[in-house]
Amino acid sequence: MTISEAEAVATARSLARREGIFAGFSSGLNVAAACRLAAEKSPSETVVTVAVDSGLKYLDGDLFASS
Repeated sequence: MTISEAEAVATARSLARREGIFAGFSSGLNVAAACRLAAEKSPSETVVTVAVDSGLKYLDGDLFASS
């Protein structure tokens, strides 16, 4: 499954804002893919992913830059 960088960034930001999960690009990508997959599944099926990185190394970059 292909996830764009923009979608990974948006998902990482959403994780921080809505869920309190401070994660980086890789985790944003994993969660975006899991959400897409879950949308295709029935409510009785479970989709699992992992948050593989924290957002700490991205504090100096533009991932969490204030707008």
